[in-house]
Amino acid sequence: METIHIPADTVRIISTSSKGDQSKWRVGDKWGKQNTRGYEGQAEVLASLVMAHSTLQETDYVMYHPCEIILPDGEKSLGCYSHDFKA
Repeated sequence: METIHIPADTVRIISTSSKGDQSKWRVGDKWGKQNTRGYEGQAEVLASLVMAHSTLQETDYVMYHPCEIILPDGEKSLGCYSHDFKA
């Protein structure tokens, strides 16, 4: 599993859904998303694996991968990442 280190000067983006808030960061060419309920990353990874085995083209969806996120204060948590699809 890849480890994503969040630098202290990286801007945290908080997205809100019906299930609560999820923090995400852009680090280099990757977007890291931190689990807040413990399973969001697994859901993103599973959904992208399903899409990879569908008839969709690779450009029609985003692949997510599991990761460990290390925050600037040293706190560790699980999550997922994707490569920057906006670039």
